[in-house]
Amino acid sequence: MANQKKLPKGITYRKDGRYRVENGIYGKEGSHTMDEWFDIWLQTFKASIKESTRIKYRQMYSCHVQNCLGQMRLRKITPELLQDLLNRVSQKGLTAASVNAIRSMLCDLFETACRHQILRANPMDLVHLPLCKKNSMQKSAFTESELAEFIRRAETSRYRNIYHLSILTGFRIGEILALQWKDIDYEQETICVRHTLSYSSQKGFYLESPKSETSRRIIPILPECTCILQKQAELLHFQKEANPDYTVPAGFEDLCFLTTTGKPIFASDIDKSMQKIIDGMRRDGWLDPGKRYTFHSFRHTFATNCTRKGMHMKTLSTILGHSSIRITMDIYTHIGLEDEREELRRIFQIS
Repeated sequence: MANQKKLPKGITYRKDGRYRVENGIYGKEGSHTMDEWFDIWLQTFKASIKESTRIKYRQMYSCHVQNCLGQMRLRKITPELLQDLLNRVSQKGLTAASVNAIRSMLCDLFETACRHQILRANPMDLVHLPLCKKNSMQKSAFTESELAEFIRRAETSRYRNIYHLSILTGFRIGEILALQWKDIDYEQETICVRHTLSYSSQKGFYLESPKSETSRRIIPILPECTCILQKQAELLHFQKEANPDYTVPAGFEDLCFLTTTGKPIFASDIDKSMQKIIDGMRRDGWLDPGKRYTFHSFRHTFATNCTRKGMHMKTLSTILGHSSIRITMDIYTHIGLEDEREELRRIFQIS
């Protein structure tokens, strides 16, 4: 039943749905279209989320939901329609995590509508996560010999210092690209992870808080890291002196890693450069063609090596910035055949 509370002069039910929701003034139950409610949900009820998360929601909605349900009234959207939507999304080859992210977004969107009496029940309560095809090429960690070969081939790359730093710290690519000189304490031999570098077509480059609260962390660094950072400082000085067009945008003057013209670095440019090295190693028989290697493989490799060499799992979890030990154990440690063989030999005392 429509609320009898009156709208202020100049405010209409058709054009000011957000005002009605915020102030408890409702029209006919479920009269919003999916597009209208998504906009209200994102701008009003998700106002405090990170910009990168907001962009992710918009991308998921526009790519997978809008064409199917965007013009439908909320009250007309049934569990059957939503289940069919997720089933078709899963058949496109998306990972289980991506399909689940879409499902979680829709659950929250409809649950918010229920809390504010826009709907009586959440249709997503009857929708199940469909089975997804597993990616046959899982992200892999490098073996010791593979990593040594990668480092050798990357020696002439403009991104070699970025690769080396990730190998020694397990930092995410966004964390490295957001690293500032003020984050480094050479006397205490520590690095403080405060930001991640993000990019959107609307805002350009911007610094935002890391992936989670525990991702904000201070970790000790090895002497090798200090040497890498000193080399990077020298490289920046050389780039500035060598290029008359070298100009750093306002707000990014303290970044440790910049392009030859003084601009923040696109993560995609690093990925492309890295894949050229990976492709060359595959052609020469260094890497298993059935495995997938990305920049994140350095983080996997770091975690796996730390585990193999006996680092306490809680310590590793803190260094990686995880919220729980379980995340570290489930995602970032890789047990290979030789590890299994060595464990069996140790248990049964076989030399």
